[in-house]
Amino acid sequence: MEHLIQNIAVWITHFISYLGYPGIILLMTIESACIPLPSEITMPFSGYLATQGQFNFWIVALCGTFGNWLGSAIVYYAGTFGGHQFLARIAPHHVKKSEDFYKKYGMHSVFLGRLLPVIRTFISVPAGLMKVPFSKFSFWTILGSFPWCVALTYAGVLLGKNWGILLPIFHRINLPIILLTAAGIVVWLWKYRD
Repeated sequence: MEHLIQNIAVWITHFISYLGYPGIILLMTIESACIPLPSEITMPFSGYLATQGQFNFWIVALCGTFGNWLGSAIVYYAGTFGGHQFLARIAPHHVKKSEDFYKKYGMHSVFLGRLLPVIRTFISVPAGLMKVPFSKFSFWTILGSFPWCVALTYAGVLLGKNWGILLPIFHRINLPIILLTAAGIVVWLWKYRD
């Protein structure tokens, strides 16, 4: 797994070095569209490049935030236009429970989810599924994404050329979250199977 992450890191760094700011936006869009390209590589490396004079710190953070919003919007609309009917046919009771939960906690779950590794990538799915107002979804997505992007960019600035030491740390953080999320899904599917 570490070898795969190293290969992804090399590809991401070349991609950003070649495309600049648009590369940051594109990579963060892909990450927020539920495709596992870790922002924990994209943003710190871009922060490091800011220390080298290749980028501006605040533009990097804004590009990351914009990419997060764009990818989240894609997933939101995918949930809005297809997810609800599909899930309602398969498990109408579970869709109702999900809607009730989202109505109760709403935008707070979008904001908080944006600050958590792994979860931040998938939080747009229930928002689209529940058809929450896109303007509110966008507001909370941006509000939650911006501090994440600033923090990761700043980590790259602080660490400089050693920004890569973050990879094993985030790998250790992400793995338990992925395992807990997968276990939660399995338990939920087992408990609420038809």
